[in-house]
Amino acid sequence: MRFLEVSSNTQPSVDMGRHLPLRFTWRPWLGEVVYPLLVLALFCVLPVAFVLDQKVPLSEVLTTWWWLVLVGCGGFLGVGGTLACVLTRLQVEVTSEEVRQRGAGALRGQTWTEPMSHYIGLSIEHRHHPNWLGGKDEYGIYLCHGEDVSRSILLFWGRSERRFRQRLAHYSELLRLGVREEEPEAREELAV
Repeated sequence: MRFLEVSSNTQPSVDMGRHLPLRFTWRPWLGEVVYPLLVLALFCVLPVAFVLDQKVPLSEVLTTWWWLVLVGCGGFLGVGGTLACVLTRLQVEVTSEEVRQRGAGALRGQTWTEPMSHYIGLSIEHRHHPNWLGGKDEYGIYLCHGEDVSRSILLFWGRSERRFRQRLAHYSELLRLGVREEEPEAREELAV
């Protein structure tokens, strides 16, 4: 995210490539790994370093309950949080026959497979952000599911209009699907 930009509910940049199978892996919590590592350092490493530096006897450490609680909770939260951040990912793969989404870690419930025949076309989205510093536009290409909107897949999201136009033509030809334009009311909502 760049300076003074508003938060968006999509990743800053998504590009699934140029050839089938189209693949994209997203690790949403990987950037948050510093927080559990900080908890681990503050509540485990520093207290243990203090005990070792001050040459506190092991019997005194074991009889002082707050040392054990501090290091135990810090270790549990730090190691568990780090593993959750590293292991959480979402993989999307689009082939000529099917669309697969595999989740791991906290997103393991987001795993499904759909045949390509359930997808009705490509949809485009254009967002203009006049309040952003620089006011750059964003462009998106979605693979639209016919019945369940939650199964629609984001194929491209970026700020380059040239690359957006290239990818739109390429994906339409590659997947043999037509392009659906945005509805006028959707454009008005995005402009607000």
